[in-house]
Amino acid sequence: MTMNILYGDQVGRQGDIDPMNNIISHYQYYLDLLGVGREQAGSHENLTCAEQVPFNPSYTGSSSS
Repeated sequence: MTMNILYGDQVGRQGDIDPMNNIISHYQYYLDLLGVGREQAGSHENLTCAEQVPFNPSYTGSSSS
């Protein structure tokens, strides 16, 4: 969910794309540096937002104002 909030517009609902996998990879790298096991972060399916609708899209379309 956090990844969806931060990067939903760029990577959400696009399947397993490289930019999203890079974010997950960097996250796991920093977990390793902190001594937190990758297994504690959860599986790739738990970390990805590949099939989620963007939580707070920045584009809202045209308004009638």
